[in-house]
Amino acid sequence: MTYDTVVVGGGPAGLSGATLLARARRQVVLVDAGNPRNSSADHVHGFLSRDGASPHELLASGRREALRYGAEILQSNVTRVDAGF
Repeated sequence: MTYDTVVVGGGPAGLSGATLLARARRQVVLVDAGNPRNSSADHVHGFLSRDGASPHELLASGRREALRYGAEILQSNVTRVDAGF
């Protein structure tokens, strides 16, 4: 598969970028290892409309939205990036 964009990291920023690009009808794959840095936190604070939500809930909601717009999500680690052109 050829993608317009590869997003590395499935935190709020990566999910937001992948979702916006997929909404713009770009072929997007988001690569995420599934180990969020805030996994030990009980709640998310300072995040618009999600204050008090669990980190798991926030990421699950973001993943559903990205998938709904056609982004692909690949659970993996990125170890190297090469320019392919």
